[in-house]
Amino acid sequence: DLSARAVVLAVSPTIAASILPPETAATFAPARSAPVAVVGIGAPAGHLPLPAAFGFLTAPGSPLRALGVVFDSHAAPGRAPAGHHLAKAIYGGDADPDVLGLDDDALVELCMHELGRALGADVRPDWHHVHRVHPGIPQYATGHRDWLRALDVLTAASPGLQVTGWAYRGVGVSALATDAVRVANRIAAS
Repeated sequence: DLSARAVVLAVSPTIAASILPPETAATFAPARSAPVAVVGIGAPAGHLPLPAAFGFLTAPGSPLRALGVVFDSHAAPGRAPAGHHLAKAIYGGDADPDVLGLDDDALVELCMHELGRALGADVRPDWHHVHRVHPGIPQYATGHRDWLRALDVLTAASPGLQVTGWAYRGVGVSALATDAVRVANRIAAS
């Protein structure tokens, strides 16, 4: 047996529910997420001509099925070998769950076509990888704040228990850092 003054669950609501007692786990049931597929493609710079930018997001009604594309070799230098580019496109989510029915090869072809269309260039990767993410990306549906208040009541009634992660109070790095400080302050105050 282990004992601790505080326990921080920095996991998805599904995993949190699976390790907590049933009466506590029910509080996590309203959480929603949507599966996605991340398609990574890489090539020498001449075969994948990415502009010096972070990438792009698509808007509802866009002719592209990708939710967005990150130009990893520019956004995170060192992720691709010198003279090569790397891009990652995200497909699926609540916006287009049907695209996840495509096999990996079809997703790579779709990514090549859409990225080529967006760049106005012929995209010829020599490397690709598809990673399917389940449960996927959090969905902050109507009622999300009420759910967070219920989690706050739960953690207040369970001294030492804290929950954090991208499914709760924001998916961006700054939101996660802000929440980490909130959790640390709660632990320090207890």
